[in-house]
Amino acid sequence: MNPIDGDIDKHTSSAGVAIPRVWTSAPVEAKVRHRTLYFIRHGEAKHNILEKAAIKKAKEDAVAEGLAEDAEETKQRMELARQEILNNESLLDAPLSPAGMKEAEGARNDIERIIKDKALPPPTKVLVSPLQRALQTANIVFPGHKNIKVREEVRERLTGKACDAKHRRSRWHEEIHFATSI
Repeated sequence: MNPIDGDIDKHTSSAGVAIPRVWTSAPVEAKVRHRTLYFIRHGEAKHNILEKAAIKKAKEDAVAEGLAEDAEETKQRMELARQEILNNESLLDAPLSPAGMKEAEGARNDIERIIKDKALPPPTKVLVSPLQRALQTANIVFPGHKNIKVREEVRERLTGKACDAKHRRSRWHEEIHFATSI
């Protein structure tokens, strides 16, 4: 006996329990919605440059005083120098460095190439962190995009450090006119 559309047939499991099965004459098409996501991290920011320089100087100073490069005290001095930069209030919501701007331009070129080479759809919506360096990156990678949304939820981290604290109202948000909701 062949089950017909909508009929319920029963079969027995290996444990001897009757299990109902629903049969249909036509395959059920699942409605699957595919989305392509592009994740892009912001380019190098001003605090990243100063952080690297401070770590390097602390290490050089420790070695000049006779400490080994891999000594625990050397590592502690390097971390202290790094933290001092990250806590520097003059670096509040640190902007992109010139190298970070070039990195963003490279990301734009990479996205354009990937879309073309892989026949992927271009982004229909861009979600961006409210931090200045992320806003700058989005502006460079997606110039003129009509659907850029600033979302607190996509911030990379909440460290409490000045470089990761946003201005109450970023000037970039106002200049670029990014939306603040999805």
